[in-house]
Amino acid sequence: MTIRQISMPQGWTWHVCGELTPMEREELRVDHPHFVYCLQQDDLQRQQSPRIRSQEEGNGALYGSLLYGGIPSRKETRDDRLFFYVNGGHLFTSRLHYEKMDGLEESELIKRLQRCNTAVEGLFALLGELAIVCLNGLDLFAEQLTGLEQEMREFNNSQLLDQLIERQYDLVHWQHRIVPLEELLIAAKEAFLREQLEQMDGYVTTALRVERLMMRLDRYNDEVRSLLAMDENIASYRGNEIMKTLTVFTVICTPATVFAALWGMNFENLPGVKNPVGYIVLGILIILLSGLMYGWLRWKGWTGDLIRGKKKNSNIV
Repeated sequence: MTIRQISMPQGWTWHVCGELTPMEREELRVDHPHFVYCLQQDDLQRQQSPRIRSQEEGNGALYGSLLYGGIPSRKETRDDRLFFYVNGGHLFTSRLHYEKMDGLEESELIKRLQRCNTAVEGLFALLGELAIVCLNGLDLFAEQLTGLEQEMREFNNSQLLDQLIERQYDLVHWQHRIVPLEELLIAAKEAFLREQLEQMDGYVTTALRVERLMMRLDRYNDEVRSLLAMDENIASYRGNEIMKTLTVFTVICTPATVFAALWGMNFENLPGVKNPVGYIVLGILIILLSGLMYGWLRWKGWTGDLIRGKKKNSNIV
C-alpha cells in the first residue's frame, strides 16, 4: 500500500500518502470518505493556485494544498505541492521531498510531531518546519540582495539590472510559499476554536514564524522596489545627460556647419576663395562664432554641469 502510517504516542496517526491506486482510494473511502473526496477535488485543481479549505464537521476539518520547497532553480519547471487533510485523530499528507528542503530531515520532523498532542497540532508543527525552510531560504536571499546593493553602489550597469530582476523573481518564489501559510493560519480559525488553537504550541510557534516571514517579505519587497527605482532614475539621468551633451555639441558646431555648407557650393564668385589668408580668416571666424555660441549657452545656464565633470566615486557616471 502506498500509505505509510506513523502512530504518535498521544494517540493520533500521521498518514503519508503516495500515488493512490483506485482500489486504495476505495478502501480509504470506508473510514475516511471526506479525505478521499478532498483528495479528488485537489487532483482536479492541480493547475490552479494553492487551495486551502475548512469545514465545520464535528471537531472541524482542514484540507488543501500549498507549494513548498527550498531555493528556486531554473532547472525545475514544476513546483512541489503538499496536500494535507486533518480531522480528528488523523493527519494525511502527501510525501515530502526532503532533499529539496534545506535544514529539514525526516527523522527530526517525526520527533517534532511526536511531541504534539493532536493531529491538528501536528499539522501546524509540520508547517512550522516548512516555515523554517523559508526562513533559511530568505537568509540566503538577504545575502544575495546585500551583495547586489554593494555592487550597484560601486558600479551600476545592465548586468546588475538583470540580477536585480532575478532577485525579484526569487521573491515571487518565496511569496508563493509563505502567503498560503498565513492564509492557512486564518482558515484554521474557521474550522477550530480559537481558544483551542492558542493552547497548541505548534500553532503558536508557526504563527510567530509566519509573522516573521511576512515581515521579511515586506521589507525585501520594499528594498527591491527601491533598487529598481534607483536604477530607473540613474538610467533616466544618464539618458538626459547624453541628450543634453549631444544637443549642446550640435548647437556649438552649427557655425562650422553653416560655413561648410556655404563654401561648399559650386559658385564661381565665392568671397575669399582666392584670398591667400581667406582660409585663416574663415577658421578664426568659425572659432569665434562657436565660442560666442557656447558663451551664450553658458550664460543661459543650458549647459548644466556638463563641463564640471563628475566625482571620481559618483554613483551616476
